[in-house]
Amino acid sequence: MAAATRNLAGKTAIVTGSTSGIGLGIANALAAAGARIMLNGFGDSAHIASLQKQLAAAHNVQVSFSPADMQKKEDIVTMAEQVRAACRSAVPSLPFSSKYGILSRFQWRPADQA
Repeated sequence: MAAATRNLAGKTAIVTGSTSGIGLGIANALAAAGARIMLNGFGDSAHIASLQKQLAAAHNVQVSFSPADMQKKEDIVTMAEQVRAACRSAVPSLPFSSKYGILSRFQWRPADQA
């Protein structure tokens, strides 16, 4: 992919429901645009590891995975901490929920303020 089309290079996308279907398609598109990806969802661990490798190799981006349950605040906080540690950045840039179709800026806040 040409460098000019990698307009999300340096950004991080958290994509929920991204282990299959529409969520995986969205993760693939964001990776193609240069974003680091945090996959999230349920499924077979070997399959998910394979998805991580495929996305990383296809788009030359960092791809992580979190099994966080989006109905549990503590899981969400843990996932955000994983992204922060993996990316050495306080602000994940592009959270996306494949279930709700929400794409918005993410304001990093300590867990006690979330």
